[in-house]
Amino acid sequence: MKTIVHNHDNLTYKDINDFTVRARALLINDNNEILMGYLDGTYQFPGGHVEEEEKLSETLYREVLEETGIRIEKKEYEQQRIFKLWHLLYSFDGDDSPTGDENLVEKISILCNLPKEYARVLSAITFQDDYASLSHKAIRKILPFLMEGNSYDQACAYAGYNHSNSATAEERDTKALLDTLTLIPKGELRNPVVEKILNQMVNVTNCISEEYGKPDEIHIEMARELKQTSAQREKFSQTIADNT
Repeated sequence: MKTIVHNHDNLTYKDINDFTVRARALLINDNNEILMGYLDGTYQFPGGHVEEEEKLSETLYREVLEETGIRIEKKEYEQQRIFKLWHLLYSFDGDDSPTGDENLVEKISILCNLPKEYARVLSAITFQDDYASLSHKAIRKILPFLMEGNSYDQACAYAGYNHSNSATAEERDTKALLDTLTLIPKGELRNPVVEKILNQMVNVTNCISEEYGKPDEIHIEMARELKQTSAQREKFSQTIADNT
């Protein structure tokens, strides 16, 4: 019996003996039709292997353009229905309808072109309490390094995030502070409500600093922390103190 290997990507033995990271695109048009290629008797999604020092997203853009002629804009993924659906499910916090979710069901029905009974099933999807503690932008930067086999702290470092190497107490004490906080540019955040609240906080902080001088300390509690019991918050604060 003879085994024939088709090496269409011209991979070296080192590439084959180690592992090969590939990027594939699922392209769906407005008619819910999926674009696929046909090669050697099999249907495949457009894509290919990641070249040296190439990001996963860069591979996707390049391969799709080479194989289909379609140019994907870097922000175009945010316009995809699957991303919009995720954002609806994650950010929705109830409404004044009798069931508390009629607006969500309506938006899912329109977005996904689904009957309301199916949209209602999707609207019931829930996430665990600590889900999405990172932004989608941070996840997109960190994920390729995790896929290469790096630990989470290493992946964060490669992506440019300071995960484990937090500033020391001396570094915090000697850090140059701004005279005033800068407002978040309009449209910088996807959630306009959060953007408005944060800018109000910036304005209040600047007014307090102008009237009474810079505060010695600002304590911030996230919404997910406020939902915890006092014992859970105390344990969380102690963990932070032990690690700094």
